[in-house]
Amino acid sequence: MESPALCLPASRMGHTHTPVRQKLLTRVLPSPTVHSCRSVRQDITVQRIRNTFTVEVYEMHARICLEYGDMTEFNQCQAQLTQLYEEGLGTAEAEREFIAYNILYNVGKGAANNVNDLMLPLTKEFVDDDKFITFALQVQFAWHTVQSRLLQPPHPHTFPIHRYAPPSPSAT
Repeated sequence: MESPALCLPASRMGHTHTPVRQKLLTRVLPSPTVHSCRSVRQDITVQRIRNTFTVEVYEMHARICLEYGDMTEFNQCQAQLTQLYEEGLGTAEAEREFIAYNILYNVGKGAANNVNDLMLPLTKEFVDDDKFITFALQVQFAWHTVQSRLLQPPHPHTFPIHRYAPPSPSAT
């Protein structure tokens, strides 16, 4: 890990983060852009910065990773986001969005125990008030239903529920 003296100062990180966010919105993300996300994340970690900017960086990078199928980086972001949300940072809406992504990820992996663990703290009101979690649980139910009928993992396009996914906040 780098020395904090070699890191980009916190006051300058926003200057790196803003152009990356703009490129994400336009769906133009060359490899150096993704690398700059990793660099900012590393600088944040080395300097032990834990604030709303940290959450924004991890959320943005996690969305980029999902968009481009980099599940290793996504899992690293997801792990940090879970901790940041537990510390009371970030918005409730974003937290629910990432809980939904985590449910979907584990459904896709066939990790039913992980899905059950993620669902334990969810209340009916919490689920009913959120389009992302509602959708993720619908996918989980459909996946479980198809699996129990076929006794084998189905292909994701076996059922058309993917057409009803709520749009990502980065797409709006």
